[in-house]
Formats: sequence, C-alpha cells, structure tokens
Amino acid sequence: MDILSFLPAGQFKHKGHGEWAGPCPGCGGTDRFIAWPEHPSGATGGKYLCRGCKPEGGDCTQFLRDFHGMSYPDACAALQVEPRQNSAEHFARQPTKERPWEPEPERQPSEQWRQRAETFLAECREHLSSEAGRAALYGRALAIEFALRHGLGWNPTDRYDAPEAWGLEPWLNSKGNPGKLFLPAGLVVPTFRKAGPVAVKIRRRDWQPGDAWPKYQAVKGGGNGALILGKPGLPVALVESELDALLIAQEAPGLCSVMALGSASNRPHTATVDFLKAAPVILVALDFDQPDARGQRAGARAWAWWREHFPQSRRWPPAAGKAPGEMHQTGIPVRMWVEVGLVGETRQDAPHAPRAARHDAESEAVAAMQPVGAHEAEQPLPSWCRADCHGLEKSIAQPLPGWCSTRCEHFHQLAIPAAGMSWWCCQEEDETHWRRSRLGSMAECPLEEGRR
Repeated sequence: MDILSFLPAGQFKHKGHGEWAGPCPGCGGTDRFIAWPEHPSGATGGKYLCRGCKPEGGDCTQFLRDFHGMSYPDACAALQVEPRQNSAEHFARQPTKERPWEPEPERQPSEQWRQRAETFLAECREHLSSEAGRAALYGRALAIEFALRHGLGWNPTDRYDAPEAWGLEPWLNSKGNPGKLFLPAGLVVPTFRKAGPVAVKIRRRDWQPGDAWPKYQAVKGGGNGALILGKPGLPVALVESELDALLIAQEAPGLCSVMALGSASNRPHTATVDFLKAAPVILVALDFDQPDARGQRAGARAWAWWREHFPQSRRWPPAAGKAPGEMHQTGIPVRMWVEVGLVGETRQDAPHAPRAARHDAESEAVAAMQPVGAHEAEQPLPSWCRADCHGLEKSIAQPLPGWCSTRCEHFHQLAIPAAGMSWWCCQEEDETHWRRSRLGSMAECPLEEGRR
C-alpha cells in the first residue's frame, strides 16, 4: 500500500514524474498537498508535504500519524510493514518542531517563458474589448481602461501549446502521449516585475462548482511571486485573489498599495518582505472560506502568522461576502471599506492616537458604510458569518466601551447593511467568546487584563 490509498479518491491529479497534487486533508486548498507514492528515496509508502501546514512532510507512516492520529506501530500495521525496532522515537508521537520562518527567494521563469508570455498576453489584450471580455470585467467591476493598463486580457478559446514553446521540458500525459500546456478560455491576469511578466493566471470561462479543473489555472513554468500594485510606504491591503487586488487598486487609488498572495497559505518572499515592512499598517483581508475537515478556516490560521511576523497587521475581513469582490457586489463600496480600516492609522499618528478617539471615528465611518432605510428583517447575515456562533450578538445603537478598538485578535465587527445595526463577534480560532453585554461592563480589554 502507498499514500494514495489513504487520500480521497478523485481529488488528486497526476502532475507527471510520479507527483500527485490535491487538497490537504488538514488545511484544505486545491493543490497544496503533494504526494509521491513511489518516491526515489524508497520511503515507506511514498512521501508527502503540504505547502500550507506540513512543509517538512514525511513518509506515509508520518502521514498516518499526522492526519489519522495513528501511533507509529498502528501506521506500520496499516501499511503492512514491520516497525523499525531500533527507532524508539517513532513509538511516541512527538510534536513537530516549528522552524523559524525565513523568506525564500521568488522563483523566476526562464527568458523564453517570459517572451512567450508577452506574445500570449498581447494576443489576449486584443480580445479584451470583445463582448465576452467586457462581460468578464463587468462581473468583477473592473473598467476596461484600468484592466488594459494592468495587462489583463481575454483568451477566447481553449489552447494547448507545446511545452517547448514556453521553454519547458516535455512530458508524457497519463496515456503516455506527449503532454500539452493547457491555456483555458477565460480572463487572463498577469503578474509583472521590472523584467516583464513573471506569472500568468487564467480565470476559466467554463468553470463550474465541482469541476475537475481549478477555477484559476496558472500557466506552468511561471514564477511564484505575489502580485503587487502600488508604492512602498503606503498601507497595504493583503488579499488572496489577484482580481480582488485589482479591484481595490482601482477603487482606492492612493489610499493603499495591494498585495495578492494567491492563497492564504502562501508567505512573502525576500523581494516583498521590505515592501511589507515599509507599510505603516497591513489590512489582512484573506478569504473567509468554509471550514476544513477539522473545522478550521485557512484565513484564520494564516492571520495568526501575519500577526506574529508583521506586528502592524490588522485583521480586516470584508463587510460582506468571503472576499472584497463579493462585498463590492452587495453594494458596500471598497474605497469606504479601506478608509474605515485605515482610520487613525497613518505613519504619524498611529502609535499615539487615543484608542477612544479612534473608536469614535471608526464607529462613524462604519455607520456611513451602511445603506440608509434598510430593515432588519430584510437583512440576512453575510454568507461568510457563522450564525450559530455563540459569541454572535446584535447591538442596536449601543456603542462599545472606549477601550475596545474592535481590532484586537479576539473581537471584530461584522458590518451588516442595515440602518443603525451591527453585529459583534469574536474570531473563530479564539476559545473565549465575549458577549457584547459583558464587554460593556468591563473596564479594560479582558485579554490584556489576563496577560498581567
């Protein structure tokens, strides 16, 4: 038996050279979990790693211990192999030791890949003004002039290029025939550096929920750097999707720069660390996805990492929907959402702004974000909000205490499009749920009090 025997059937794709990719059993995603059932090292049952939660990986016995809760002897029994008698440490489940994070350099594409990408992008820009191209931009609230300035295009039909044309090594597909590079029809979104395009993603025109192919198809051979829009020294809005980043850059020019990670599990590279450090504040607005098999959300886990490594980070989820693009579609302006997130957070006054004054300004801005004349009965909770959370409580015209900035790690506001109404809830990863009524009776932040 090998590691594929213990992975969900139908969810993993063969990428060639004995490599399979699919969603992680622990932290989800689409293709962040990599498995080699017949690894050249001869590891028991093959090897694996997860780019999100288990970058150190291991063999199949380690996989069964990490994701199935087995002991080492039980894992060996499941694989029908004999335990190693001289490795006593295998019999005790030792917690994985965290390695200090160090940024890695960005992977760069070859010069031939770059040249081919420029040709492909130029062809796709010619089709962006077509009816289908304009409809795709309209669906993402992007103006065609803005999209053309940032190199977007429209690929009108599925294409299958020879890998050699992009400077890639040829490969064989699952049927043993020469493989082709798939360039699906859809909205084409490039990432640029000074040397030119370094990555290309295509939002597939024909994608449907449950599709075997992903919604966003990255052109193989490209780099892995984040999309960055804006200048160093400005606040940074941190999102997952490149299209969300473009929308923020279009709607809030001059207010902030934008960075799209591509996935909540991705980390900044050496080329982007200084850019982030120069930001007076980082608005962490990662997608509010559905919980994984363990009841955890990738964005919530990632937030703890950003808070640790970039102290100027503030968790700033969209006021509706799972991402800024969905929020914009509900009628809540992206620019105002950014403005509210940046209240009191300028390079000059951020460390000195009185918390109560910041709270008053934030409350006024949040109230302005809410459409007037709406009725409570007509306003459901946002799709990304867990209505069964016992920390959720309605507050009507009832301000929070002055000491509560609503930006700490255990409590935040969920703006609802209803006049005079807001909802308050703690973050899902925190074990303590403070109700609004109890907060009103406290003299200071309960977390700060507990730390002394």
